[in-house]
Amino acid sequence: MDVVPAKNSVAGRGFEHRQMHGGVNVIPLQALVDNLTYRVQSEPLNDQARGDLARGIDLLNANKARV
Repeated sequence: MDVVPAKNSVAGRGFEHRQMHGGVNVIPLQALVDNLTYRVQSEPLNDQARGDLARGIDLLNANKARV
């Protein structure tokens, strides 16, 4: 399961540009999960951050299972 940002978002345009030009997302998945963990701890009422962290952990676990 890949997470693809919305096409009309700034992140989405960057994602599409990297896909078209053969680039890769330079943020390692573990670093992303670490960043989201910090965000959840610093903003305990941020439900979006909680959801993002849960998806990030799921992706990290799925990625580790593939290796």
